[in-house]
Amino acid sequence: MGKLRGAGVAAAVAGAVMVSLAASGAWAAPPARPVTTELRSFQAAVNIGPDNPLLPDDGGPGYVGSVSVLEVLGGATSVNVFLSRGSEDECPDGGPVSSSTITTGGDATLPGPVTLDINRRLRTAHADAVVDLQMVTTEGCGTPEVSTPVPAQHVSIDVTGTSVRFRTGVTGSVSSGADVSRSSSVDLSRDGFGSATVGEVGAVEESAAFLRYAEQRTFTRGTPPTEPPANVAPAGGTGAEGRFTLVEGPEGEIGTVTHDVILTATVSAPPERAETITADVIETTVVACPDGRTLEEEVTLRGDGPGTVDIPGDLARASAHGTLDLARTRVDACTGEETSAVVPTPVALALDGTGPAVRVEDTRFQVVPRQGRTFTRNAYTARDAAGQLTVGDMTGDAQLASISQAALTVSE
Repeated sequence: MGKLRGAGVAAAVAGAVMVSLAASGAWAAPPARPVTTELRSFQAAVNIGPDNPLLPDDGGPGYVGSVSVLEVLGGATSVNVFLSRGSEDECPDGGPVSSSTITTGGDATLPGPVTLDINRRLRTAHADAVVDLQMVTTEGCGTPEVSTPVPAQHVSIDVTGTSVRFRTGVTGSVSSGADVSRSSSVDLSRDGFGSATVGEVGAVEESAAFLRYAEQRTFTRGTPPTEPPANVAPAGGTGAEGRFTLVEGPEGEIGTVTHDVILTATVSAPPERAETITADVIETTVVACPDGRTLEEEVTLRGDGPGTVDIPGDLARASAHGTLDLARTRVDACTGEETSAVVPTPVALALDGTGPAVRVEDTRFQVVPRQGRTFTRNAYTARDAAGQLTVGDMTGDAQLASISQAALTVSE
């Protein structure tokens, strides 16, 4: 499968929805009408990399980042600037001694004007704007940030498209029963090169750039939730996962132990249908060192292996058990000495589906003239879940869990 080129498109956002019923119970109110949106836009952008940074007028290190101008048809034209730089020296914590970031703080239109003159076949573009910028600087090594407004700066870009014009698309949906949310984004783009000038900051020439025309559409029936359940199943198989955090002792006091546990059970696609259990445990203990320091000491238990896994097709429940040879690694917080061993550890997972089944689909494609077409489609169905997890002699209630089934990935 080929690699997606150029600017690409933002991933589609979707959510599951529920149909509300009339309170009387004698009749059901009709579902709300679907809500649709459509947005079309032109964009020109210059991407500034470390090999060809934007050179500032102050003679300091160059800036990297991007300068973009977006025209929404029937709406506003806005500028987005993000530039950053840091010194090559380092503080004891590994960070730069000094750094500087210049942004518009998102899409900016003020004080204006902002104009974008772009060829409709995406061959050339010129943009001019007057916008307010914000500079955030720090001398590093623990010094506080200083934020300084840089008002009414002239920003301009020129872009020339040099590649063939190619098409890229992403569609996504989340559905539960008759309730659905779908979105799609399709764009035509050209890669190229461009120049950018950012007010009193500086300028760059011959930098990577792109031109794009995009169409974005959404369709929603009902009220979608914020997030669908997570998928933990391999392609063509089923899976279940639970997580919990357990704290033994007052937080921050010497001797307090925090356990972070993740237990996953999967069944691979037919005909193999391999049943596998994976455990990942981090135990953090607050310890007192002989020199008076109070530190956190970490022990990890990680590994996977065959087990007995049962996940029915309706995802109503999931169970798994087995004994895993887990790699136990301990790093002495006071001396830094590391010790490791393999520890046979019994594990078990018992979950029940608690929410409705939610189906998530994601499709991506790209068509490049004389180079062909790429296409990928992924889909899964999942339910939120609740239950218990056991690793060794420790058992806890899952604080986050899901049961899922994934379709085989389709690609060409």
